[in-house]
Amino acid sequence: MALEMIEADEGHWETLLLQQFVLRTADLLHKHGIIPLGHLKTFLRMKDTMRFASINVLENWKILSCLSNQYWRCFTGFCYSTPFIEIVNEGNGKAVATQ
Repeated sequence: MALEMIEADEGHWETLLLQQFVLRTADLLHKHGIIPLGHLKTFLRMKDTMRFASINVLENWKILSCLSNQYWRCFTGFCYSTPFIEIVNEGNGKAVATQ
């Protein structure tokens, strides 16, 4: 869904923003020791979650470029943690290998 929305440049952008908040929350929960790495990995293995996480880590500008000014400040300046990025990159490699 996310890729189709970005490619078509139409859809409910608030849905993508909510998903982005969820990913950031999961990253911050792990970063601050509230959940272990295994829980974060399990979350990212949920259906389509790794794919959307990859979009957020690698191509976040595509989503941000579609935002109106009212949302812009909420979503700029955030950096995912190194462990989160490594999990996403590892998941991307597995996804490419299985295709």
